[in-house]
Amino acid sequence: MSSTPQLTANQANAQHSTGPRTDEGKARVSQNALRHGLTARHLVIRDDEHEEFADLLNSLSSELDPQGAVETVAFHELLHAAWSLHRFRRIEAEASRGSVEDFTDPATTTVLDRLTRYQSRAQRAWQKALHELRVLQTNRALRALKLDQQEAAEV
Repeated sequence: MSSTPQLTANQANAQHSTGPRTDEGKARVSQNALRHGLTARHLVIRDDEHEEFADLLNSLSSELDPQGAVETVAFHELLHAAWSLHRFRRIEAEASRGSVEDFTDPATTTVLDRLTRYQSRAQRAWQKALHELRVLQTNRALRALKLDQQEAAEV
């Protein structure tokens, strides 16, 4: 536990540490925790990836055709996971040299191990979102069917 003089000194020193004051400084500091975007809550799309992302979005959207708000939310979870998996493959290729040194160099193995952990998380998110979206779409299709009374009782 801090003594009274230490507590007083800490409080006095805290008054000198006010953080950035300019808009530029605040903008720069707001990105301190962002390194690679692999665990970001929002999609990270580099400037050179916008066309690829648009292709993925259009392809998935036309194939899965989400309807309504709930399906759209599940679709966006699926899209986020799909894009993350795409980025992981690229980052993995950039991190590895394609030689046996990838498995003997401690720095490279650390990066690849962490990448594998993130990739596994994204794969689980992909599977969960795809399953959820398929269930929602199946339920919607079943609700759209007009069943006679006997069929409805059996279902």
